[in-house]
Parts: sequence; structure tokens; C-alpha cells
Amino acid sequence: MPVMNRNGRVLMPFFAVAVVFFMISAVLPAQEIQSSDSFQTKHINNFTLSRKDHLSPKKHFLRALLETSVCLGVLQIRYKKTHTRWVEGVHKYQATWEDQTEKFFNWKNWNYDANCYDLNWQHSLAGGIYYNLSRTNNLTVLESLLMSWASSSYWEFIVEYRSDVSFNDHIFTPLGGLPVGEAWFQLGKFFADQPDTLSQILSFINPILKLNRLFDRKSREGLTLEPSPGWYAFHVDVGIRKTQVQRDGSDPTAPYIELHTQILNVPEYGKAGRENRFITRPLFSEIHINSHGIGKRFEEANLLTRVVWFGHFRQNIDSLNRGFSFYLGGGSAFSMVKKKPGTTNFPCSLKGRNPDELELDSPRHFSDKLSAVHILGPVLDWTWFFGDLKIRWLQDMYVDFGMVNSFAFNEYSRQYDYSGVKTPLLVNGYYHAWGATLSSRLAVYWKIVTLEADLRYQRYGSIDGKDRFQHLVTDDFHLTDSRFLFSLASEIQIPGLPVALKASYEGIHRRGCIKDLTEKDWEIRGFVGISVKY
Repeated sequence: MPVMNRNGRVLMPFFAVAVVFFMISAVLPAQEIQSSDSFQTKHINNFTLSRKDHLSPKKHFLRALLETSVCLGVLQIRYKKTHTRWVEGVHKYQATWEDQTEKFFNWKNWNYDANCYDLNWQHSLAGGIYYNLSRTNNLTVLESLLMSWASSSYWEFIVEYRSDVSFNDHIFTPLGGLPVGEAWFQLGKFFADQPDTLSQILSFINPILKLNRLFDRKSREGLTLEPSPGWYAFHVDVGIRKTQVQRDGSDPTAPYIELHTQILNVPEYGKAGRENRFITRPLFSEIHINSHGIGKRFEEANLLTRVVWFGHFRQNIDSLNRGFSFYLGGGSAFSMVKKKPGTTNFPCSLKGRNPDELELDSPRHFSDKLSAVHILGPVLDWTWFFGDLKIRWLQDMYVDFGMVNSFAFNEYSRQYDYSGVKTPLLVNGYYHAWGATLSSRLAVYWKIVTLEADLRYQRYGSIDGKDRFQHLVTDDFHLTDSRFLFSLASEIQIPGLPVALKASYEGIHRRGCIKDLTEKDWEIRGFVGISVKY
């Protein structure tokens, strides 16, 4: 999907690279060379599953298509009842050959919509559902992605036939839904494959997988099984977090809850022996969700999902648990940040720049938010083993497409006329952008003590010239924003219990630029509480 730069020239973005990557990873043979101490069979639900079952479960194409059709049908019925409340340009096209060919083939009708932030970022959740409807029916990553993309296209061209084609929906639904859906699938499968009652209850975290496992309960071909993970982490943190904002001097304190899961799908990881091979299936997945405050005391919510799709794995560990293990692969991710809505945030029922509904207050007062599809990038995960001491370093970098809150726009609205700016900026304070994310994590594990440090830097520049209401945009200036985050965390395990005492310290630096105006701020957070582990 091409993107317009500031001069209006069409650029070829990185989607070609992403498509080629997924095609290659799907057609390469699954080289799973097992080490001498790896299991060749697995017993679950009274079935003995061979190595062939691990790699070649029966695919249910028709069932995946049926389930996807039912899902789209239900959503379409709901859409027909409510779409006139919020769809932009709802009467622009009719169901005629002339109108639909004009919509599809005229490049001017492909643009970026101005729907509210919540509606747009949640397209990735919808994409995750479409993806799981195929993935839990044993389709490959590529096949599930194509089904998700087909569902998105059906919605864009058939269901929403009256409105322009939306670039951002085509990116957020399939490519944002890809890491959301796979990480969700891996977590549900991990619990569903465990025999204990608690795991079976937790496996309902992915009800789509549970439903399809129910359909296949009498047939071993239906089970989506692979070798057990070599390492995993699952914990829920609860406690109190205090935030200090430099700009306005606020310091809210509210309850904090966090869910963090990591699954490393390399069964030999951390075991004595040597390994050196290329893995062509997802080998790492992560889900990180947290909320600061609940209900009226809500302050901020964050979501991160990350998947490494393939990689070269190498390991050398001796019998005394000394050595190293690492993989270098290709991954993608999805992230979302949303603070408490500001007083000027419009509801999703607003139809773009409709003058009858726009009652703009001045200055604007939008809260910070960011949602990004981290399309593709290299990931390095290296672990050093020193007996009881383990040090893990995770480094990744991505090309991003996102919806970015303009940090400078509130101040810009105090000083200048803003009536002609980009529509999503005018109405909801965000803009569509290309950018990049660079992140690094260092974790130290020693007996009952864990120390962890995280760094993340993100930078974005606006996409100009392709607003859905471009004819009304009279001041289409370029915007840039950056976000830098660091965090330090420590925890001490309580002996004999799956509980740890935890404390963390976090800082966020925001910077935004519009023309000659630059706004920046520091935000500091502290957390104390407990961590309950699985």
C-alpha cells in the first residue's frame, strides 16, 4: 500500500518486504532437527502424537471459512443497523458498476480516514479474531494472514461500499492483527496443551481455540500440537502506581494491574547440549497488558503483543549450566497506549468535519495516545548461563505505521488558527504516520531475585496529502513526534509460593514538533505491589 510523502509523490513502503518474508517462511521446510534429549512423542488427552502430528496437523479450511463467514455476517448485521451514525461519506458511492470502479481504480479515493482513535486501533483486535479463526483450524501463518486480509478486503470493498477505501484499515486489520492473533493463539494453545485443571481453565483466554478443540475432541488430527516451550513466563502484577507529570504538576495515584506472558517455543532452550539450526515457525511470543486506574480513576492503558516468526537458533550449554543460547530472527508487533480522554475528545459518532457537529473549543486539550503496527524487523534474543545466574538480552527494531497523538497540537491551538489542519488531528488529536521503534530489554535472574531494565525509542512523521477530506484541509503541515521510555524493575520471590514482591520505576519523555513549535515533557512513575506467577 503506497504512501504519500510531503510533496505528494507515491513511495513504495515496506509491505513488499513483509509479503515476501511471509511467503518464504511458509514455503521453506520446517527444519526441526531435534536434539538427543528431545521428546519424539507426546501424550495428551489419551492420544499418542508422533513427530508427524506435531508438524502436520489436519487443516480445516472449510470450517475456517465457515466460522469466518459467520463472524463477518454477525458484524455486518450490526454494521447495517449502526453505520449511519458514524461512517464518513456514507452516501458517496452507490452499488453501481460506475461508482464501484471509480472507488476501486481511482487513486484519489484511497486515503486515510478520520474515525475516532478507539474505533481505528481496535481494527487490530478484529484482525486478531479473523486470524485466530483460521490459525486454530490448523492453517499456517501465511494462510491465516491471507484469510485475515481477505476478511478486511471484504469489509472494505463489499460492506463499506459507500465510502472511500481506507489505507489505515487495510494495515491495522491484517498486519496489526497478525502479532495480536498469533500471540493470542500461542498463549491459548500453551494452556490447552497442559493436563492440569488450572491450565484448562486458563485456556479459555482463547475461546476460539477452545471451541475448535471441542469440535476435534474425538480426532487427534484436529489437535494443534508442537513441542513444549523451552521457557515461558506468566505473571499478574497488582499494586499501586503513582505518576508525576512535569508539565502540569499532577501526581495521580491509582490501582495498577498488569498481565505479562512470554513463550519461547524452542524445546531445547536452556538444556545442556549444542544446537545450530534455522527455525521456520513462530519461536517467541509475548503479550503485555496493563491498566493504571479503574473506572473513574482510570489514568492509562497499554497493550503490547510481539511475535518472532522465524530465526536462526544456536546454543552451547555444558552440564554445569554454563554457556549461551541465542536466536536472530524476524518479528512483528502491535502496541497501543491510551491515556484518560481529554475534555475535547469527540465520540465515534462524529462524521469527520461535519460543520453541524463540530463545536471546536479553543485551545484544544487532547490526552496522549499512540497505536502502532510494528510491521517487520530484526530481533535478537541472547541468553548467557552461569550456573544459578542467567542474563537475557532482547533487542528488536521495527518499521512502523501508526496513529500518533500530536504532543504539540494543544499548545499550537493556543497560538494559531487550526481550522484547516488534518481531519483526525482537528477532531481527535492524532495523525497517521510512518516511523520506527527501537527497543532493548535486559533481565538478570539469580535464584529468587529478578532485575529487569527496558528502553524503547519511537519516532514518527506524519503522512501528508491523503486526508479523507483533503479538499477541506488548508494547512497540511508536517508533524513529528517521539517517545522515549525507560523502566527499572526488581522482584524477590517468596520461597515456597508462586508470589513475588515487586517494585518498578519508569520514565517517559514525549516530544512533538509543529513547524517552529516544539513541546516536550517528562513523566515519572513508581509502582509497588505483588506479582502472582503461573
